[in-house]
Amino acid sequence: MPPHPFDARNGLDATEVATLAVLLSPDVKSARAAQGVAQAQAFAAGLLPDPQVALTRDFPSSGAPGLTSAFNLGLAYDFNQLITHGVTRQASQSDIEKSHLDLLWQEWQVVAQSQVLMNRIGQQERLAQVLEQEQAFYADLMPRTRRAVADGNLTIEALSPYLTAAADNARQLNEARRAAQDNRGQLDALLGLAPEVQLDLVFDRGLPPLNDAAVRASLASVAERRPDLRALRAGYAAQEARTHRAVLAQFPALNIGITRVRDTAGLYTSGFTLGFTLPLFNRNRGNIAVEEATRAQLRQEYEKRLNAAHGDVLRALRSDAQLMEQIRLAQGEVAQLQPLADRGEQALQAGAMDALRYANLRAGLLAKKVELLNLEAAVREQRIALRSLTGIDVSSGLPAPSAAVAQQNKQP
Repeated sequence: MPPHPFDARNGLDATEVATLAVLLSPDVKSARAAQGVAQAQAFAAGLLPDPQVALTRDFPSSGAPGLTSAFNLGLAYDFNQLITHGVTRQASQSDIEKSHLDLLWQEWQVVAQSQVLMNRIGQQERLAQVLEQEQAFYADLMPRTRRAVADGNLTIEALSPYLTAAADNARQLNEARRAAQDNRGQLDALLGLAPEVQLDLVFDRGLPPLNDAAVRASLASVAERRPDLRALRAGYAAQEARTHRAVLAQFPALNIGITRVRDTAGLYTSGFTLGFTLPLFNRNRGNIAVEEATRAQLRQEYEKRLNAAHGDVLRALRSDAQLMEQIRLAQGEVAQLQPLADRGEQALQAGAMDALRYANLRAGLLAKKVELLNLEAAVREQRIALRSLTGIDVSSGLPAPSAAVAQQNKQP
């Protein structure tokens, strides 16, 4: 993917916020530190053991002439570790790869979370703008209506629908503002910023088409793109190596050494030691059974996660089609209600429409506008999830820019 230019002077778009999230998120920073521990542990597991040196010294206590102190010097090595060293290194290398992929998957989740919060903030602030426009209408209408009631030109019953609609609109406006502020606070926390920081966010309110065919085709190679699936495969490879190591450990443990000895009479001797385990009862069968069961469990976990990925994507595609149909219907209803509301205001002023009918007409139009905003936000959030599930841009079918953010940030 080409680099995405970062320029905060014109506001932060979704990719720029995702970049900040990957770089600054306290959770990701903690995960990177944990990854360092995992890498160190995997490195330690792949090291060969050191040879063993033993020295004993004996001093005569009888006082007999001609006696000298005795010593026993030995150098030994456990050669069984050499037999299993190759598969141990394979396991440690797979563990390191798994730790990288686990971190990358966590970064993907942070990217998706930042974009979800951006989407919700944009939807709630846009909703607040619509409600503010409605509130401005009532703020202009209410004084005139009250004067008409005071002058006897309108009854108190004509004023009641406006009071009810204005109060309901004010409640929705306060809820939208509060929800937007709460989500801004969550975004600040995700980025590791102080709660009072007010980011200048740039929202993409468009709704590009979904490339259904590309998304379905991407399922054939989703295991090659999803870091969590690749991490499970790396974990399985590490467990396969551990199972092989347990099988190799059936062979007798061989310990070979050389010795240099001097007795109290001053006689020097050289020799060797040889020790091994007789595989009569244990034969490492318990460890082999544990490793094989663990390997089978990891395989089942991988298959379950892969099947879940396919199922989640297909369900999301069906849900997207339903949401888009609802959006189409809501857009048509808004297009029908808007001119009726415009003509209704003129009819109200001319006395051809009563206040209750007009208030209900405006309330119906507002409800459809709110429904449309919520549906569009739901579609955008679902497509964010689809990008994380497939690793592609669901409109173009190309690798998702949001998924490449973490990779780009790793470049020197």
